[in-house]
Amino acid sequence: MRRQDRAVTAPEKVRAVIDACEVCRLGLQDGRGVYVVPVNFGHTVEGGRHVFYFHGAAEGRKVDLVRRNGWAGFELDTGYRLQGRRRPAATPPRFKASSARAPSVW
Repeated sequence: MRRQDRAVTAPEKVRAVIDACEVCRLGLQDGRGVYVVPVNFGHTVEGGRHVFYFHGAAEGRKVDLVRRNGWAGFELDTGYRLQGRRRPAATPPRFKASSARAPSVW
């Protein structure tokens, strides 16, 4: 994150941002590029680590890529809105987000 002064690092605040999100965008490497898919998810904290559970079939492209690569990236966001200017390119957005890359298992 470029603006470290805006980083949310307190565990209870990180949990609140994640809990406010409804959809996770899961990013997986497929050899030709990156495969990004929105998924429903569940989340818990176990032993101080965030654990995510993603909705999906027991077979298919997502499962194949997780099994093959063992890593995934993800992005969650909530509360997105533009801040009052008329020109979209000059309008800074306001939102809360979380992203990471982590070992993945299916």
